[in-house]
Amino acid sequence: MPWFANIVNFLVSKQLPAHWSTQDKRKFLNKVKNFYWDDPYLFKYCPDQIFQRCIPDNEVSNALNFVILRHVGVISHQVKNCKNLTKWILLAHHVQRLIYILQDL
Repeated sequence: MPWFANIVNFLVSKQLPAHWSTQDKRKFLNKVKNFYWDDPYLFKYCPDQIFQRCIPDNEVSNALNFVILRHVGVISHQVKNCKNLTKWILLAHHVQRLIYILQDL
């Protein structure tokens, strides 16, 4: 079950689980006010006034791979003949290692 299942269930049905304590309900309602459901996607309104789409944990590494490899490819194409290419390749390597670390969490 995705991490945001309770949020989506509340936004759709407007009902909280009956077994939750008053403190749990209060904490949840405080958190859920920053979320917006637009079927089939859930968005979070962030403090920097940007809406971010929420994705399940099992899709995080694929999304990171797509975004990072796409940008590294564009950057390496732009600096193809520059001596800074080594720096970009090293950066891509470090980001790839970070993705593997995040997959293990």
